[in-house]
Amino acid sequence: MEVREAWHIIRNSSCTGSEALGLPTEVMGATLMELTGDRQLLLHGKKGIRSYSDTQIVVELRECAVEISGRSLKIVMMTGQELLLRGTIDCVRFLR
Repeated sequence: MEVREAWHIIRNSSCTGSEALGLPTEVMGATLMELTGDRQLLLHGKKGIRSYSDTQIVVELRECAVEISGRSLKIVMMTGQELLLRGTIDCVRFLR
């Protein structure tokens, strides 16, 4: 696909650029959230932690922040851009 064709598809589409091109969203720098039931959340694309307690965690993402509320929340693993938390997750809310 030529660049001109790709740009035309993106401009005339209601979806994001990565979706229009059939690419995984993380390729274009979007945050990926993987929720497993109400017990585990894996975030790809975190920038930092704004606040942390066992009932609420606020994580800075590239384009906004996300607030995770629940019970017995624990950060299990954290790397430069990934965060894995476990506990009972009641709510995931975007803060813009």
